[in-house]
Amino acid sequence: CFHCCCTRCDPRRRFTHSAGTTCWGIMALKPRLNRKKNRKYVEIGRVVFIRFGKFRGTLAVITDVIDQNWILIDGRAFKRGAPRQTFNIKDIALTHLKVKMGHNVRHRTLKEKVAKADVQAEWDKTTQAQKVATQKAKKNSTDLERWRIMYNRRQRSWLIKAKYGKLKKKALQTAKRKFGPKNPVPYKDRKHPEKKDGKKRSAKCSGFEKRMRKQQKIDYKAIAAGAKDYVAKI
Repeated sequence: CFHCCCTRCDPRRRFTHSAGTTCWGIMALKPRLNRKKNRKYVEIGRVVFIRFGKFRGTLAVITDVIDQNWILIDGRAFKRGAPRQTFNIKDIALTHLKVKMGHNVRHRTLKEKVAKADVQAEWDKTTQAQKVATQKAKKNSTDLERWRIMYNRRQRSWLIKAKYGKLKKKALQTAKRKFGPKNPVPYKDRKHPEKKDGKKRSAKCSGFEKRMRKQQKIDYKAIAAGAKDYVAKI
């Protein structure tokens, strides 16, 4: 019964009522209904990924279904694709991509439909394609490239640890200041060092700073005497 609200129904197991009807529980039906949206069927136009054989690692399109174990595929629309031939279902992996096409279309028509649907670009965005590309690049890499990868990984790890150490130290200091034990002596009763009134300027200064200091000095006696030369210099 789909509308059962009985507390005896187990959503994970089938339960038989006293009346003899079988109840699967409402909670058990929801995941079953949601799974149908993401199902992949062996059908005409389905893009597949070849896992084994001479053309492994390439894409192809199902053009015909022979029986429950064998299909007819065509991968010439893709780079290094397999020619039209029969393939076992166990040697392929179904993808979420599909091309709208008829039964056993010609190569030219199939190539146009694949280009129009932009299948290759959609496949390159998937995580599975990125994983395959990474494995291929790792397999074809040289000894120097592998060493560079190892060196960069170590450098990245060192930078992460250094940044993490700084953040951890700062967080501990903040936590100690906010939630740590307080000083029992009041602030007024603590011994504070005497603060000096004036700060000594640094003895070391550049030539530009010396010139600016000379220009900023004002001769008050000359201003009081009304010296015209001083006003002209300013």
